[in-house]
Amino acid sequence: MAKGIETLPAGLEATAYNIDPLNNTSCHWCEKELQTVEHFALNCKVSKEIWRTSYHFLETNQEESLSVFLEEIFSASNISNYKSTQAAMWLHMNVMNEIWCFYTTHR
Repeated sequence: MAKGIETLPAGLEATAYNIDPLNNTSCHWCEKELQTVEHFALNCKVSKEIWRTSYHFLETNQEESLSVFLEEIFSASNISNYKSTQAAMWLHMNVMNEIWCFYTTHR
């Protein structure tokens, strides 16, 4: 698993919620999609909507692209405005928390 994702908010382990590459569990919201870490964090339709909504609050005066790789979540390397990197890192961690909270309350 990617660095940082294996232990999620409140110390809950991803494997306890069927987010495990060895577990063939389907996503609750995306028909016929396996629930992988990448799907959970980036590709699920619910996660994508949370990312899109959150990026509206990141005002960098530039068009920023959403993260497409797990590494970008933890490095904010998708942010073109260097001065906004710390704000983006904070936003990314909060988005991951929001996705996790949404997932665990709606399963």
